[in-house]
Amino acid sequence: MKYLWSILALFLLWGCKNPVDTLEPLGDPLDSRLIGTWRSQPRLDAEGYDITDRILAYTDGDEEQGWDFDYEGAIRYTKRFNDTEGLIIIEYTEEGWPKYTEPGHTVSPYVGTPIPGPFFGIYYSGLNADSVILANTTTLDAVPPYAPPETQTLEEAIEKFTEHTRNRFVAGVAIPQARYP
Repeated sequence: MKYLWSILALFLLWGCKNPVDTLEPLGDPLDSRLIGTWRSQPRLDAEGYDITDRILAYTDGDEEQGWDFDYEGAIRYTKRFNDTEGLIIIEYTEEGWPKYTEPGHTVSPYVGTPIPGPFFGIYYSGLNADSVILANTTTLDAVPPYAPPETQTLEEAIEKFTEHTRNRFVAGVAIPQARYP
């Protein structure tokens, strides 16, 4: 009987998923044109996003240069501003918290800057079947510059990342992404 309970427990654990991954996203439905693999132009094997109906993963594609920045999160909220622009808010998965590495340093979140929370925003624009501009949020006016703009709760993230505040979190030129086969 003791072994039966052990086997049952193993089956239960095997079937469990990270609870963040199974939550239904709030807000507008995710635009299905976003689902897929996107890579920066013109070098399509570099920076990019992998997006499913539930998960968004990002890599900066610079591992071969000795430094790297990657993260992964469950899609928790989406907002369409119009037919080609919008916002995705993710909650970092357990293993998907941002990691930054550079020569001579161990993996550390944002070069030692404490991350305030598990919710993060990604804006998109110019969406069509073959390309999109995806932009990670950053806080340019923070001390130190580029401090992470994450929030502790989803409600804070929805209030913070909006159509009207995106210029505060996205500045300069965002690199267009092409659908990657």
